[in-house]
Amino acid sequence: PFDALLADYAGIAFDRQTFALDRLGEHDFSWDLDAGRITLAGNTYRMQALGTTSEVDNTWQWAWAPTDQPLPPPVLVDARRVQSFGKSRSVPALTEAVLPLSEHDPVALSLIAAGLTNAHMYYRIPFEGGALYALVNDPAFGRPTESPAKRLPRVFPRLLETVKVHARRALIAYMRALGMEVTEEAGRVVGKLRGETV
Repeated sequence: PFDALLADYAGIAFDRQTFALDRLGEHDFSWDLDAGRITLAGNTYRMQALGTTSEVDNTWQWAWAPTDQPLPPPVLVDARRVQSFGKSRSVPALTEAVLPLSEHDPVALSLIAAGLTNAHMYYRIPFEGGALYALVNDPAFGRPTESPAKRLPRVFPRLLETVKVHARRALIAYMRALGMEVTEEAGRVVGKLRGETV
């Protein structure tokens, strides 16, 4: 189930991720977790805590998991949505509080979460001994305006270099998420949208 979920959501999430990072370029950031705000390149956006990685025990921990210092509920809405989805689909990686990094890639987890929640991007915030992964989901951030037929050939190869994913399934799901009509011609996957073909 996890691999299928990754293939289904990675393309469109990585598409938004690529747009966001290209738009930001080199930038400074600051964040206020209690307020659920992150400032990127001088602009402040809403953010949600997703999970943390630990360099000490080499694990991922979902943001909803800590009981000693729980995070404010308003910044856990998206992480809880992912957890709920995982329970409904019986996906342990989305419901178990702590996961070994030897078996689970934080980028893959973040892409699934970003896809499930329709987030604009995920953002890695390093700290001593680990990192916080957050979702940025704010209408002020904007969406890609470049033609999907132009974006896909540029974005999809980068996705395949970033995470291990079932390429054919991910390509078809990505095309459909972009609104393309998908067909298979002579063993090739073809996407068509507004007179453009990929």
